[in-house]
Amino acid sequence: MPLKEIAARAPIAVVAEITAIPVSVSADGRDQLTTISINQAIWGTDRTQLQVATPGGARRVGKLPVTRVVPGAPQLLPGRRLVLFLQPKQGSDALAIVGFNQGMLDVSVRDEVTLPGEMNATPVAEAMHKIRQLRLAAEAAGTTEKLR
Repeated sequence: MPLKEIAARAPIAVVAEITAIPVSVSADGRDQLTTISINQAIWGTDRTQLQVATPGGARRVGKLPVTRVVPGAPQLLPGRRLVLFLQPKQGSDALAIVGFNQGMLDVSVRDEVTLPGEMNATPVAEAMHKIRQLRLAAEAAGTTEKLR
């Protein structure tokens, strides 16, 4: 999915850090819930933490542990710093990553990110500017998703 489409579909975009392992599973057991710490909001939120749902997880069914593994699902592991494009998760208070894992970009230790469709890494501040410009263009065209 092109970055301009990812930006248009995401009512929330942030630079975030995963500070803890996922500690809970959704009520239906289909999703792992991870609380992320927001380093910088690109748009859509003024909160310092958000809860993100990713497919998979483990839970108990009676005495038996049951694990659900979804190939290719985003992995929100402690220590990762990411640019995340988020949207409401249907039937949940948590948010989901836009495009399964396409709305998740790793930030390097050099504070750079490689944007979709680009070969070279870009400093995060410059990437945020590019991403905001794409969002503004989508808003002007009336093609953005809104938080419900």
